[in-house]
Amino acid sequence: LLDEFTGDIADRIIYATAVHHQLALVTKDPNLTEYALAQGDTTIEW
Repeated sequence: LLDEFTGDIADRIIYATAVHHQLALVTKDPNLTEYALAQGDTTIEW
């Protein structure tokens, strides 16, 4: 998980938490959104 993600540590924690708890990720960060859409393991809201 997150091997190719280039965001900062806070973004990695937020993303991993959303995936672990099967929650939608609420963000307008383009890097986080792009990574999440490519992985397909969580949904994006914003």
